[in-house]
Amino acid sequence: MAFNFKLQAVLKHNKHLEDLARIRFSEFEGKFNAIKLEIKDLYKKIDSTRVDISEVEEAGGYISANVELMQTGIIGIKIKIESKKNELQKVSVLLEEERKKLVLAVQEHKKIEVLKDKSFERYKHDCRKNELKKINDLMVMRFKRES
Repeated sequence: MAFNFKLQAVLKHNKHLEDLARIRFSEFEGKFNAIKLEIKDLYKKIDSTRVDISEVEEAGGYISANVELMQTGIIGIKIKIESKKNELQKVSVLLEEERKKLVLAVQEHKKIEVLKDKSFERYKHDCRKNELKKINDLMVMRFKRES
């Protein structure tokens, strides 16, 4: 008699849900990290533009229009950064929701796994018990024949 877990279909379904939750979490985590990287790159652009402004100012001459254009560019980048920060906050909330869903899916899968393990241990115990009973019956029959 082979081991047959009655909740195998539920276990398989829970594993599938867990895998889906992992995929969704990974997608949001990727979006979150991409936005953080974009913000970091925008700050680098601001820094390089400021360096360019300081170089232009040191060079002197007819450059005020160029400097004003660069400063306007910095203001535009700052607006983009604020927009990305708002987007990052929204994705962060979604990421946390997906993390909670993943934790729940893992817990549900683990519960069924524990039930399966307990059921298998019970099955092994019953098999050993039946085997010992058969051996005992054989010993009794052998003893009766010899007597």
